[in-house]
Formats: sequence, structure tokens, C-alpha cells
Amino acid sequence: MALERLRGRWERATRPLLDRTEWLSPNHLTWASLVAAAIAAWIGRSAGRDEPGQWLLVGLLIGLAFLFDALDGQLARRRGLAGPAGDLLDHTLDRVVDAMLLVAFGANAAWLLHPELGVVLGWAAALATMFGSYMGTAAQSVGLKRNYRGFGRADRSVALLVGVFVTAAQAQLGWHDLEGPTLLGETLRWNGISAALALALIGGVFTFVSRFVASLRELSQSDSADA
Repeated sequence: MALERLRGRWERATRPLLDRTEWLSPNHLTWASLVAAAIAAWIGRSAGRDEPGQWLLVGLLIGLAFLFDALDGQLARRRGLAGPAGDLLDHTLDRVVDAMLLVAFGANAAWLLHPELGVVLGWAAALATMFGSYMGTAAQSVGLKRNYRGFGRADRSVALLVGVFVTAAQAQLGWHDLEGPTLLGETLRWNGISAALALALIGGVFTFVSRFVASLRELSQSDSADA
């Protein structure tokens, strides 16, 4: 939500770049975002604790994926190509990218909170993200404006990027994980990856609840005004 407020500045800054890419279509950028994220997820699924180069590559690929995603809609609007089909493709692949990255990172055995919780955390973060995103469009389905409250995609993207680069620093410098508390007889290990997944989970739940409550409130006010 906080980063959504910078959209205007971002679009002004990237306008010269888009003016020099007449050979690109918005869909090219949308699909390129998926490819970059898929490679990042594949590498991040198995990158170890002593492979800082792998994690730096993951971070660069995720950065590219999010850059392409940020530019495709802007390019479509500038070219007069914005429409339902492009919007559907963009939002669908956004959800695929989010789930793919979160599940892949949760499945990385080298950076688990502990064996029973790593995969669960990745899937839970992906599910919470899906629910939060769903509530944004659900508001539209009942006649309200699209709801952007909560922990938005831009915020989650930054959290993942920071987590990946912290992980790269840990791998390079040999930083130890933070530990605690104990759950299911195991001590939780906190590092860049597990913290990013936990933040995505908490942010997704918060987004779902806040958007749901806000939509109910708006509908209630609308019903009261019509009565």
C-alpha cells in the first residue's frame, strides 16, 4: 500500500524508457516477467547456504520480473492497447508468479524454519497472498471500486527482494540465523528467506481481512443510503 503511492513518480521516471521500446508489446513484458520469475524460483528452490552467487542471481531475476510487470500495464496505456484481455493475462500471471516464488522458497531445505514448517510456510504464504488478491477483485464484482488496501504486491515484491539479498549476504559472510521461539519441539530459524515468507503470510492475512471488512462497510453504507 505504501509503495502504491509512488506509482506517479515511477511512471514519470520510466516514460523515456518506454518511448524507446516501440518494438515491444505489453504482452511481451508480461510473459518475460513469468519466465524470469520461473527461473528465479527454480534456482531459489535449491540454492544452498554457501552459494551467494546463486542468491544474487535469484535477486536479479526477481527484480527483472517485477520490473517487467510494472512496465507492461504502463506501456499498454501509453500505446492505447489497454483492454480486458491484457488485464486478464497480467493479473493471472501475477498470481502464478507470486505463488511460484513463495512455494519454491518454502521448499528450500537449506533455509527452512525447521523441517516440518518450511514447506507449510511457503504454501500458507502463497494461499494468504491469493486470498488477499482475490478480495481486491471481489469488491469489483459487487459494484465497488477495486480495493488496494493492505499489503500490496509492490510491498510484497520489495519484501521478497530484500529477503533474497539478505540471504545472499548471509551466504557470503557466514551470518548465523536468528533463533527462537521453539515450536513442535524444534527451534525456529530466522533468516532472509524465512522472514520474507513470514511477512508475506502475515501481510496476506492482513490484506484479506482489511479488504473484506472495508468492502462490507462500503456495501452497508450503500444499502443505508438507498433505504
